[in-house]
Amino acid sequence: MRIAVTDASYKHAMALAHYLRRFDPSFKVTGITRSLPRFSSLYSGVYDQLLVADLKDLLEMDSFDLIIPVGDASVKLLSDLECKQAILPPKESLAIALSKRESMKLAESLGIPAPKTYPFQSAEELKSYSGPFPVVVKASLEAGRNIVHYVDDLENLKKAYLSVQNDPSQKMAPPLVQELVQGAGLGFFAFYQSGELKRFYMHRRIREYPLTGGSATAAKTYYHQKAFDAGKKLLDTLQWNGPCMVEFKHDEKTDEIKLIEINPKLWGSLELGLAAGLNFGEYLVRAFRGEELHPQLQKSYPDLHFYWPFEGDLFGIFAGANFSCLADYFQKGYQTNIKTNGMTLSFLRLAADIKRKLR
Repeated sequence: MRIAVTDASYKHAMALAHYLRRFDPSFKVTGITRSLPRFSSLYSGVYDQLLVADLKDLLEMDSFDLIIPVGDASVKLLSDLECKQAILPPKESLAIALSKRESMKLAESLGIPAPKTYPFQSAEELKSYSGPFPVVVKASLEAGRNIVHYVDDLENLKKAYLSVQNDPSQKMAPPLVQELVQGAGLGFFAFYQSGELKRFYMHRRIREYPLTGGSATAAKTYYHQKAFDAGKKLLDTLQWNGPCMVEFKHDEKTDEIKLIEINPKLWGSLELGLAAGLNFGEYLVRAFRGEELHPQLQKSYPDLHFYWPFEGDLFGIFAGANFSCLADYFQKGYQTNIKTNGMTLSFLRLAADIKRKLR
């Protein structure tokens, strides 16, 4: 089977390719990228080949049986092109998931708690806001990266609002202004077939980078009934198809699980689930072949800690001076993505990231 994995240099794309080969070593897995990543020769341990190609051109080539989109832009483009070689959700459902504003409206209609959202449609309307602070200003449209500001006063609120709105990815869409929810980040990760939940796992964040809110750099498998129920209710309503993440925060003040966003793609911490025995690449292949997966709706995954040391975790530990967290690396029973990528490639990716941050 010929499989193309988009956004090939993403850490979770690399993990996905690794576990696809575990499922069936005969697969020919090609990494698709817009430009060759640094140290591209070292990716031979991950992909059979790297191909620099535009997704539109890729469809015209007709060289692959299955295309797996990894980034949000890839998911949206393949959906717009009505790609028959990919497992995709309904267009209307994808549009809701890609819009944080529409996702919040959906949660409200279903009685699912979410952060209080202030209905500002322009920077001019902010003049009437007198608090409370702090608040969060975030992109309302999925941007492929975390566009978020935490502000403590009206002056910085106006600056953050305009900064987010003027980001090219937002097409001048009004940003979301929400209450700041303090608490642990929880994730519900699911695989659906034609509106039915087939596989899932959950995680609880241990650390993230950037420290003000970014991707998980250390996480553990977890189970929370209320988060499971809310995540399933949202995706059932959307009649989801394929993989999806629903992100929550456990509000320390109210003890509520509050929706943060629906992430309609493969997620950065995917390898925790893969290492815990949930091979989402396998599920995509089987669904593409027309197999009906038997639902597994009980927690069937082990307790597992997973760290991404060179993909932000060590940065975060040193940036926050949380040196006691280094003790986690001297405990037993955790896993990292170094084994997947190899030490050489992992270290060179870290060096390139450091160089980029110092520019």
